[in-house]
Amino acid sequence: MWDAVYYLMLFYVVHVAVHFTMEIRLRKQFALSLCIQQMQRELEEAKEISKGLVRGVVPEEVLQRVSFSCTNIADTVESASCIVFDIVGFTPMCGSISPQKVVAMLAVLFSLVDAVVESNGCARLKTLGDAYVAVANVSRPAENHREVILQTGLDVLQMLHYVNSVIKRYPAVDWPSSSLHVRAGCHTGPVLAGVILMKNLVYDVWGPTLKLSEQLQESAAPNAVHCTAATLAGLSAQFAGELDAQPAGCDANDVADDGSTRLLRKGSFRARVTPLAYLQTFQVFRRDATAREPLLRRMADGVLARLDARFSARCVGDATSSV
Repeated sequence: MWDAVYYLMLFYVVHVAVHFTMEIRLRKQFALSLCIQQMQRELEEAKEISKGLVRGVVPEEVLQRVSFSCTNIADTVESASCIVFDIVGFTPMCGSISPQKVVAMLAVLFSLVDAVVESNGCARLKTLGDAYVAVANVSRPAENHREVILQTGLDVLQMLHYVNSVIKRYPAVDWPSSSLHVRAGCHTGPVLAGVILMKNLVYDVWGPTLKLSEQLQESAAPNAVHCTAATLAGLSAQFAGELDAQPAGCDANDVADDGSTRLLRKGSFRARVTPLAYLQTFQVFRRDATAREPLLRRMADGVLARLDARFSARCVGDATSSV
């Protein structure tokens, strides 16, 4: 009888030990699986963040090609439109406000321009200092890229005029005490576009089309886009009727023909371009701004409200941490 009790107790102890060991193992495996799932989620989030950062400098269409290529990507675009925005009086402004306010102001300005550029189907190429460069018909096709680029330029100028009048509604948003103004210059022509596969991906556009756009903005009139005849030549009659294109022009005596390039001198404007027909330039205004005004106001208010909420939350967090 005692033998039976002994073996029964022994069986029970062994059973409990095995069950306990298996329970510990299962719990460890469950904890490990949870840890692996957490790591996978963090890895996916990190991938999405990195992809988002890359998309900020390389268009999605080009990024897909980069994923399947180990060589530099180079394209020739026969007809593309470039536009360059630049802040008026930015250099003296930097000397009068703190670096933090300069960066915050640029973040607000570029966010507003981004909203317009994306809504019109253009692509941001890069920012360089206070300059913002956008292109149309480069990474994504756009048959009416001349109209798209001019629409973008005039929309940005009109939106900033509205922002200057309502910025006091958003106290957390950094903005100059006086109104902020930008100049805009655009040109249409052939460009080279590509990705340089270095340590950091670099997507860029090269050629006289972009260079001339940069130089045109230097002599742009207030609330106007300074563009060439090459951009205006391909506009539809309906869209052209919405514009007031005032010749900025050049005198025949201002053009020097050296056989391959032409040099234009118009006030402070200097540009080397080819061919000669591209030298006729225009200050383009919008005849009636009321049609686009509701859309641009909603767009600007949406961007400013989002930034105001973000900056306000950041200020509250900084104040709490300092306490």
